[in-house]
Amino acid sequence: QYQGNYEEGKECKSWGHCVSRDLLHWKQLQNAIYPDALGEAFSGSCVIDEENTSGLFDSGTPKGSRIAALYTSFDGVERQCLAFSKDGGTTFEKYPGNPVIDNFENGKQKYTLGFRDPKVIRVKTKHYPNGVWLMVVAGEQARLFSSENLINWTLNDEFFYPDGGKIISECPDFFPMQTQDGEEKWVFLGNDYNDGNSRIFYVVGNLSEDEAGRLRFEAQTDGKNSMNLNPEAYASQTFYNDKKGRRIMIAWLRDWALFDGTAWKFENINKYSKYWLGTFTLPQELFLTKENGEYRMLARPVEEVNFLRKSKIFSSVNSFMSSVIIRKTKFLDMEFRAKTENFKNPLQLRISGENKESGEEIDEEVVITYDAGTRLFRLDKSKTPGAFVPVYSYITEKPDIFSFRLIADTSVLEIYLNDGEKVLSTQFYIRGKHRFELNFDGISEYLNAYEPLTDRAECYINSKV
Repeated sequence: QYQGNYEEGKECKSWGHCVSRDLLHWKQLQNAIYPDALGEAFSGSCVIDEENTSGLFDSGTPKGSRIAALYTSFDGVERQCLAFSKDGGTTFEKYPGNPVIDNFENGKQKYTLGFRDPKVIRVKTKHYPNGVWLMVVAGEQARLFSSENLINWTLNDEFFYPDGGKIISECPDFFPMQTQDGEEKWVFLGNDYNDGNSRIFYVVGNLSEDEAGRLRFEAQTDGKNSMNLNPEAYASQTFYNDKKGRRIMIAWLRDWALFDGTAWKFENINKYSKYWLGTFTLPQELFLTKENGEYRMLARPVEEVNFLRKSKIFSSVNSFMSSVIIRKTKFLDMEFRAKTENFKNPLQLRISGENKESGEEIDEEVVITYDAGTRLFRLDKSKTPGAFVPVYSYITEKPDIFSFRLIADTSVLEIYLNDGEKVLSTQFYIRGKHRFELNFDGISEYLNAYEPLTDRAECYINSKV
């Protein structure tokens, strides 16, 4: 269905399509948006055009099924295009007047070379009491557009840091949030590629509107804060219409270690532990806080993740403990909290593998440590196959307490430190069933470990109350 001029056999991006009722269990459907004469179909976002502002839907299409997709087409120039679905997102039609925002005018490039990844939301303003569509586009400097109909777009603003530097990002996001005190701010959520040493960063500021209805973003923070402490989490996007009013983010968890750039051809798949490039992180709820005059974004797993728990296989409250071993599982959800004054020695959590037949340990492991004296958190994957970045380390910000929630499955490991202060999302490859061994010499406020829905784990405890 692609009509472009790419060489036969070369990678050509299109939109995949999955559906879910809880953001945890997904069903894959046929591809949604294919390349065309304007080029490959790069990333973007979808909205529900309930009031048919675009005029693309008829009265027979239920309001909740009127889905519009804004995406980037690329054939050497990046342009923003529109597709729409009348059946709730199962199939899409291209808008015949594409592109809706061109990047080529009078034989020249109109904006920057990087001009992609449109994120669209709907907001109400003083000038638009019934609502207006906002689109942020980046790739290089972030730009803000507005539209009343999803088709005709007007440039409103270009984003700058307080010091005048350009806000540059891939996969941008832009939305309002309230702090714990009810202060409303606007957040630009960006993704900095940085030659693979990537980060998810955020900029907090205000959105103003002039008499003509033009919207301007005034950044108040410098964007140096990163939500993730390792570079594998990237291309984050949030949902803006959660029924509970939450801001929920999912990111692309990339692992370059076992992917050489040709696996999409499905050649030599037995050479690697996998033949895909990345997976999704768990859905995370974002919280904007303000402490000592500084804005901070926290991320925690959404409450629906708790539904994956079957029952507790271990629980310790205000107890002295030395070692807990959990075996024969491919899934573990563990939470821990202790005051740093109660650490006698550094905490260590070791994840290793066991031979399925003999039960003997395999010489592959991930080692997680925390030293309360130096506040150094460290994750070491150097003894796992193909570790692209073998060691991650981070100095935590809370001197009096240390907590984590660890969620691990077959090959994905996510660790939330100090109630979402930082998140580590990574992939690891250990053969056989997994063995988790936590060693902690001290008194913890709690340690809970949960049995998975499918496996039957074994737990061995060496502790005393």
